Amino acid sequence: MEIKITITSAEDVAQAQKVFAALTGEVEQVAVEAPKPAKPKATAKPKTTSKKQDKPLPTIEEVQERVDELDAKGLKKVIVNMFRDYFKGRLSELKPSQYPEVLERLSLIEKIAEDDAAFEEKEKAVDEAPTKNVTKAELEAKFKELLDDHRAKLKELLTKFEAQKLSNLDASQYAAFYEELEAI
Repeated sequence: MEIKITITSAEDVAQAQKVFAALTGEVEQVAVEAPKPAKPKATAKPKTTSKKQDKPLPTIEEVQERVDELDAKGLKKVIVNMFRDYFKGRLSELKPSQYPEVLERLSLIEKIAEDDAAFEEKEKAVDEAPTKNVTKAELEAKFKELLDDHRAKLKELLTKFEAQKLSNLDASQYAAFYEELEAI
């Protein structure tokens, strides 16, 4: 009977001999091989780098400069939240390998802020659109002008504004009602 075992340490040799002796009652042949030197584990192949990663990593000074630019635009609170919530620390605590991601996120923050500002400007322009101040006399004159040719439409319009007659119309509705009259 031949049993072949690869032994990796001197302690394993003594233990193996005891086991064989106990199993067989006698040991015919014990081949002890010197442990083969362990092959070094293959190191992970470097990932294929994209063109973005071919560039040298940004320095902490470059990242700080970008943070300062956005801070000057009033985005400090958003930037602080980004570092706290996403990176779980401050810029000084990050590894240089994280700097490109920080810069990418800062660019996104800036773009979102610009989009928000554009939206708010548009909303503000709509809200501040000049509304014509219409007097009751102007409203009555326009109403009378249309009364003969558009009696049914004028009744519908009064119903739309929840008024039985022109005198029941609330003064805050004059401008909107006048615009509707002009559309007839």
